[in-house]
Amino acid sequence: MGRLSDTLTAMIRKQVADRGIVVWYDPQKAYTGLVRRLEQTETTVLVYDNGFFRLRQQLEPLLECVTEEGKLRPEADQPPAVVLYIPMARGECGHALIEAEAAGAVMEPGTARPECNTRLGLLAERVFAEIAPAKATHLARQADEGLLSIDELDRMAEDAGARATGALQVIFGHASAEEIILQFIALDSSDTAIAEKNALQDLAAFLRDEVGLEAGGVKSAADLRVALRRYALMAEL
Repeated sequence: MGRLSDTLTAMIRKQVADRGIVVWYDPQKAYTGLVRRLEQTETTVLVYDNGFFRLRQQLEPLLECVTEEGKLRPEADQPPAVVLYIPMARGECGHALIEAEAAGAVMEPGTARPECNTRLGLLAERVFAEIAPAKATHLARQADEGLLSIDELDRMAEDAGARATGALQVIFGHASAEEIILQFIALDSSDTAIAEKNALQDLAAFLRDEVGLEAGGVKSAADLRVALRRYALMAEL
């Protein structure tokens, strides 16, 4: 799948392994595509559709511990390994799944338990903090605002930390995106080479893609550095 999808899937599987039942609320419907991929795993995935009575009807056979003959099922001592996916807010459900919630784990955006918090912005910040720290806060905010989907963030994570190409590679060498940004923001040693290679706009575009800085009208590397420093300071504040 992708870095974010894999991280969230691992969180869900951990809760399934620990609790047996996971009730997963997704009011923003941010993970409908991921749920379809989860259905291909060994975990049983039940998706809310046409009311809670139908969902409970599908769940009950998975919780049954005895056979029709009244005998204990061989797997009665094993957790059922089931995920109930509800594309609604928990508060809108009228406690329809309270028994499943009490027996298992509840996963939803903003919950106090970090291991069960499925807020997309938090997931993005967690993943990009490892692979592209300069992007993490900006992308998390865009995810929370609904501007980026999990599939888009997965694709961005594949390219995160990509090395510069073309003239920028000649100027900065085989450095990561973070190394280039830190070198440029702290030192003016590359300014002459940037002017000689006519790479100012390439660098501005690179910074726009990496950290979201819009500075297309700058006239010199020094001006771009000032804009980058101001942008970084504002982001920190």
